Parts: sequence; C-alpha cells; structure tokens
Amino acid sequence: MKLHVDNMKCNGCVAAVKELLEAMPGSQQVVVDLDGKWAQVQGEIDGEKAIANLTEKGYPARRIEQ
Repeated sequence: MKLHVDNMKCNGCVAAVKELLEAMPGSQQVVVDLDGKWAQVQGEIDGEKAIANLTEKGYPARRIEQ
C-alpha cells in the first residue's frame, strides 16, 4: 500500500511516520520518501487505521496505491 503523507518536513518526521507504520500489525517493510511525501508499506495492514493513526499524529494521509 502506498500513502501520500502531508506535513513531513524533516528526517525526524520521516522517522516518526516509519515507526508508526512499522508498529502496525501485519507490517513487514516500510519505505518513506520525504521529497515525494509518500510512504509505502509491504504486508497486510489495516489501511484505514494507518491513515487514522498518521492523521492523529499530525501527518494527514491518503491512499494513492493499493
């Protein structure tokens, strides 16, 4: 699943987004791109919960790929 993630401004933001997504049940590998403002998750995670968790932490997200 690939998500567009807003409000990422630095490597600390990248680390926070990556940590949050890696902690989700079913997550196997997470790649976060600061310049492109996206995160890609390998594995079976609840996409709606991932979006809600990111948004709650100040990183509004939306799905851009399955």
